[in-house]
Amino acid sequence: MRARAKILFVDDSSDNRLILRTILEDDYDLVEAATVVTALQLMADEKFDLVISDMLIQESNGLELVEAMRHRGNSTTGTPGETPFILLTRPEGIGFRERVLAAGANDYQAKPIVDMASFFERIERWLPDHLKAGRRT
Repeated sequence: MRARAKILFVDDSSDNRLILRTILEDDYDLVEAATVVTALQLMADEKFDLVISDMLIQESNGLELVEAMRHRGNSTTGTPGETPFILLTRPEGIGFRERVLAAGANDYQAKPIVDMASFFERIERWLPDHLKAGRRT
Protein backbone atom coordinates (compact mmCIF):
# COMPACT_ATOMS: atom_id res chain seq x y z
CA MET A 1 0.00 0.00 0.00
CA ARG A 2 1.43 3.38 -0.98
CA ALA A 3 1.82 6.24 1.46
CA ARG A 4 -0.80 8.95 0.98
CA ALA A 5 -0.19 12.67 0.99
CA LYS A 6 -1.84 14.60 3.80
CA ILE A 7 -3.49 17.76 2.42
CA LEU A 8 -5.04 20.61 4.41
CA PHE A 9 -7.92 22.26 2.58
CA VAL A 10 -9.10 25.64 3.86
CA ASP A 11 -12.44 27.06 2.74
CA ASP A 12 -15.28 28.63 4.71
CA SER A 13 -17.87 27.10 2.37
CA SER A 14 -19.03 23.68 3.54
CA ASP A 15 -20.26 23.01 -0.02
CA ASN A 16 -16.80 23.67 -1.45
CA ARG A 17 -15.19 21.48 1.20
CA LEU A 18 -17.61 18.66 0.34
CA ILE A 19 -16.90 18.98 -3.38
CA LEU A 20 -13.13 18.94 -2.92
CA ARG A 21 -13.32 16.09 -0.41
CA THR A 22 -15.32 14.04 -2.92
CA ILE A 23 -12.75 14.77 -5.63
CA LEU A 24 -9.61 14.12 -3.56
CA GLU A 25 -10.46 11.55 -0.90
CA ASP A 26 -9.70 8.50 -3.06
CA ASP A 27 -6.11 9.64 -3.58
CA TYR A 28 -5.15 11.77 -0.58
CA ASP A 29 -5.82 12.13 3.15
CA LEU A 30 -7.73 15.40 3.41
CA VAL A 31 -8.06 17.52 6.55
CA GLU A 32 -10.44 20.47 6.39
CA ALA A 33 -10.55 23.87 8.06
CA ALA A 34 -13.20 26.57 7.72
CA THR A 35 -11.13 29.46 9.12
CA VAL A 36 -7.59 30.79 8.99
CA VAL A 37 -7.33 30.46 12.78
CA THR A 38 -8.28 26.78 12.62
CA ALA A 39 -5.89 26.18 9.72
CA LEU A 40 -2.96 27.76 11.57
CA GLN A 41 -3.75 25.70 14.68
CA LEU A 42 -3.86 22.50 12.62
CA MET A 43 -0.53 23.40 11.00
CA ALA A 44 0.98 23.96 14.44
CA ASP A 45 -0.20 20.54 15.60
CA GLU A 46 0.21 18.40 12.47
CA LYS A 47 2.50 18.08 9.48
CA PHE A 48 0.90 18.49 6.06
CA ASP A 49 2.38 17.67 2.67
CA LEU A 50 0.35 20.38 0.91
CA VAL A 51 -2.07 23.18 1.76
CA ILE A 52 -4.85 24.17 -0.64
CA SER A 53 -6.80 27.27 0.33
CA ASP A 54 -9.58 29.33 -1.13
CA MET A 55 -8.72 33.00 -1.60
CA LEU A 56 -11.85 34.30 0.14
CA ILE A 57 -12.20 32.98 3.67
CA GLN A 58 -14.54 34.49 6.22
CA GLU A 59 -12.80 37.19 8.29
CA SER A 60 -9.55 36.80 6.33
CA ASN A 61 -8.19 35.57 3.00
CA GLY A 62 -5.86 33.03 1.49
CA LEU A 63 -3.04 35.55 1.05
CA GLU A 64 -3.09 36.31 4.78
CA LEU A 65 -3.06 32.58 5.51
CA VAL A 66 -0.05 31.86 3.33
CA GLU A 67 1.83 34.86 4.74
CA ALA A 68 1.12 33.73 8.31
CA MET A 69 2.05 30.15 7.44
CA ARG A 70 5.38 31.22 5.94
CA HIS A 71 6.29 33.11 9.12
CA ARG A 72 5.41 30.32 11.55
CA GLY A 73 7.32 27.23 12.53
CA ASN A 74 6.79 24.28 14.82
CA SER A 75 9.71 22.44 16.36
CA THR A 76 7.58 19.35 17.07
CA THR A 77 6.10 18.66 13.64
CA GLY A 78 8.52 20.45 11.30
CA THR A 79 8.21 23.86 9.77
CA PRO A 80 4.83 24.69 8.23
CA GLY A 81 6.62 27.55 6.47
CA GLU A 82 8.07 25.06 4.01
CA THR A 83 4.80 23.33 3.16
CA PRO A 84 3.74 23.83 -0.49
CA PHE A 85 0.68 26.07 -0.84
CA ILE A 86 -1.85 26.26 -3.69
CA LEU A 87 -4.35 29.12 -3.68
CA LEU A 88 -7.78 28.61 -5.29
CA THR A 89 -9.13 31.83 -6.73
CA ARG A 90 -10.56 33.73 -9.62
CA PRO A 91 -7.66 35.63 -11.24
CA GLU A 92 -7.91 39.33 -10.49
CA GLY A 93 -6.24 41.15 -13.38
CA ILE A 94 -2.71 41.94 -14.42
CA GLY A 95 -0.09 41.21 -11.79
CA PHE A 96 -2.31 38.83 -9.83
CA ARG A 97 -0.05 35.80 -10.29
CA GLU A 98 2.95 37.82 -9.12
CA ARG A 99 1.04 39.04 -6.05
CA VAL A 100 0.04 35.47 -5.13
CA LEU A 101 3.61 34.20 -5.50
CA ALA A 102 5.04 37.21 -3.63
CA ALA A 103 2.75 36.41 -0.69
CA GLY A 104 4.39 32.99 -0.49
CA ALA A 105 2.05 30.68 -2.40
CA ASN A 106 3.79 28.14 -4.62
CA ASP A 107 1.01 28.07 -7.18
CA TYR A 108 -2.61 28.95 -7.78
CA GLN A 109 -5.56 27.28 -9.42
CA ALA A 110 -8.18 29.35 -11.21
CA LYS A 111 -11.79 28.80 -10.18
CA PRO A 112 -14.02 27.30 -11.22
CA ILE A 113 -11.94 24.18 -11.76
CA VAL A 114 -12.98 22.92 -15.17
CA ASP A 115 -9.92 20.87 -16.13
CA MET A 116 -9.58 18.21 -13.44
CA ALA A 117 -6.52 16.63 -15.05
CA SER A 118 -4.71 19.96 -14.85
CA PHE A 119 -5.76 20.40 -11.22
CA PHE A 120 -4.40 16.97 -10.26
CA GLU A 121 -1.18 17.67 -12.16
CA ARG A 122 -0.82 20.89 -10.17
CA ILE A 123 -1.30 19.00 -6.88
CA GLU A 124 1.12 16.25 -7.86
CA ARG A 125 3.76 18.80 -8.93
CA TRP A 126 4.18 19.93 -5.32
CA LEU A 127 4.18 16.51 -3.63
CA PRO A 128 7.26 14.37 -2.98
CA ASP A 129 7.52 11.46 -5.43
CA HIS A 130 6.71 8.81 -2.81
CA LEU A 131 3.35 10.51 -2.06
CA LYS A 132 2.11 11.08 -5.58
CA ALA A 133 -1.12 9.30 -6.46
CA GLY A 134 0.14 8.84 -10.00
CA ARG A 135 -3.15 8.89 -11.82
CA ARG A 136 -5.72 11.26 -13.32
CA THR A 137 -7.07 11.87 -16.74
